[in-house]
Amino acid sequence: MAKQQRSMTRKAKEKWKTKAWFKVLAPEMFGGGEIAETPADEPTKMIGRIVPVSLHELTGDFSKSHIKMTFIINNLRGNEATTVYQGHTLTSDYVRRMTRRKHSKMDGVYDVQTRDGYVVRIKSMAITEKRIQTAQEKLLRKLTGDTITKLGSSSTLAELVKAVISGELAKSIFKACKPIYPIKRVDISKSRILRRVEGAQDIPLITEEKKKEGETAAAPAPEGGAAPAPAPTPAAPVKDERSPEEMLDEEPPKVEKPAE
Repeated sequence: MAKQQRSMTRKAKEKWKTKAWFKVLAPEMFGGGEIAETPADEPTKMIGRIVPVSLHELTGDFSKSHIKMTFIINNLRGNEATTVYQGHTLTSDYVRRMTRRKHSKMDGVYDVQTRDGYVVRIKSMAITEKRIQTAQEKLLRKLTGDTITKLGSSSTLAELVKAVISGELAKSIFKACKPIYPIKRVDISKSRILRRVEGAQDIPLITEEKKKEGETAAAPAPEGGAAPAPAPTPAAPVKDERSPEEMLDEEPPKVEKPAE
């Protein structure tokens, strides 16, 4: 028995010695930099491997550390493995922090086809200020689906991914749903590509000029030596104190026709 175990251990060590290390590169839309290293005894076994990486590691922005990207190895170039975007998800601890008692959490799943032929499944998550009724929840889900379909069908895959990870899509959903009921938070909790089109991911979303966490670009001083004027502080948004019933019962403003 002991000889058999030693033999198996020796074979495992010999097999490990035959493996070579490959550098895994991010997709071109994320800068194409090295994100990981992985071993393989045969290069063909690399194709199809899933590589998870935090968006914080790609951009240097610590506020994006709760977004986990998923890439798939699709090609080999010597000792380098290239990847393509497959989807993203939010970490479970972030979702738990967003969910609180006496709030309603609405999840929706929507399939959208981009302008360049990709089919992407998007899962949204919205948190309301208080518990809501079923009719309001159905209306909010419909508005969310209409917003995602409209933006996704008019965008390429790269533009849609940029809207998802930057929060632009969540902001559009927030604006569309706010008149129905006060929304506390909107996030795109998950995305996944269902149908892929070859060679359509070449638009870069992250460049080498992306600043790392904590870096700030210093503005050049004018020739006179005076410091540049500070940027004006934007005014704080005015919070709507009306109740949801008053919002729904409000009549649209009348438009006066110009005098002939």
